[in-house]
Amino acid sequence: RDQLAWLEGQLTDNPARWTVILMHYPLYSTARGRDGAELRAVLQPVLDRHHVDLVLAGHDHTYGRGRPHDQGPVYMVSNIGPKQYPLGDIDWPVRKGSGIQVFQQIEATPDRLTVRAFTMDGLLYDAFQLDKTGQGAARLTDLKPATPELILRREDR
Repeated sequence: RDQLAWLEGQLTDNPARWTVILMHYPLYSTARGRDGAELRAVLQPVLDRHHVDLVLAGHDHTYGRGRPHDQGPVYMVSNIGPKQYPLGDIDWPVRKGSGIQVFQQIEATPDRLTVRAFTMDGLLYDAFQLDKTGQGAARLTDLKPATPELILRREDR
């Protein structure tokens, strides 16, 4: 409860245009046998209420990115290390993969947040942008890589 009260206070008094939350355990899991339902039940209402834009997490040793509900944050689970887990039976991400090491590049301007995910050999794996001109939820645009063959399909691992 203390941590939740602290987070609520930080988000209530947040003057920033963009709000990005970094956490270890994902609210929306990507690995087989994991869910995150308890964490999601507590934190998702707070993140939604305060119009958090992006939630970055790890722990699952897989990749997944999506916006499970229209006006909430974009959730991204990523892994740069060599340890890999199989994907769970999930439908929330628009991009997902296992057996792949991915790092992100994030660019922020006053009206746009652009996120790109690259493989270890520098190939674009995933990209999206968030645009915000006022208060409330940002508009999400999926930026597909220029050549589809650069999207590695490893969902079955």
